[in-house]
Amino acid sequence: MTRRHTPRRPYLQDILPHLQRVRKLRDGSYMVSCPLPTHGKGRGDIHPSLQLWENPDGTLAGAKCYANCDGRELWRKLLELGGVRPATATRRKWWTATGSTQRRWGK
Repeated sequence: MTRRHTPRRPYLQDILPHLQRVRKLRDGSYMVSCPLPTHGKGRGDIHPSLQLWENPDGTLAGAKCYANCDGRELWRKLLELGGVRPATATRRKWWTATGSTQRRWGK
C-alpha cells in the first residue's frame, strides 16, 4: 500500500474557530459542541459534550464525545475542519471477486 499523501495531525487552534460553544477547562483541554450532524438524534449538540486535548506542540492529541458519537466519523470531521486532507491510499485486492483459486493464487 503506497500513500500519495501522508496526513498530518491538525493544530487545535485551526479547529477551534469552526466549532461552537468553545470553553477552556482548568486542565487545558477544551469542551465544545460536537460538529457531527447526527449528534443528539439529529438535533445537534445543545450542551457541549465534545472534549478536545492538545499535545505540547499544539496538535490535536485526542477527542471524546460524551454522547457516544462514532469516533471515526468524528475524527474525519475534525480533520476536515483543521484543513487536513485524508490519506488517499487504497488497498489492492489480492484476489478477484469470482473466487477462482486460479486467479487468487496466480496459477
